[in-house]
Amino acid sequence: MIRICALALVAACSSRPRVATCDDDLTGTWRGEAGTWMILDDHTTLEAYPVFDDMPDHATAVIHEPARAVVAPRLIDLRRLPHGLVGEVHRRYMQGAVACESKAQIHVLACSDAALEIVLADPAPPVTFAPCAWAGPPPSHRELWTR
Repeated sequence: MIRICALALVAACSSRPRVATCDDDLTGTWRGEAGTWMILDDHTTLEAYPVFDDMPDHATAVIHEPARAVVAPRLIDLRRLPHGLVGEVHRRYMQGAVACESKAQIHVLACSDAALEIVLADPAPPVTFAPCAWAGPPPSHRELWTR
């Protein structure tokens, strides 16, 4: 009986909000395939920031081009719509004074205390900087983010 009461007390004192659906507060840290993300949820919109070195695989090639480019970490913007959480993954590429913001789609399929089920794509680097141009939409993949 004491053990059950202790477990109930620990669960009641948890500082994380409970998540049953994607309409619940998703604020907090979530671990994805690449690392830990911090989600800020104001109920209408959500933002997710990487809490890890978010350098893409192609960054070495981009940074070492003759006209050096700088690659920024990703930022995820989500909106709550009647059909779920949808939004964009953003990454900025800079070459001198020229900034190219690459975007890719993200859709949160399911939410629970255990995981967020997400379909997203990583923003592709530009193929040219002036003007900013991309080869095409990047492929999407599924990820599970856990607490």
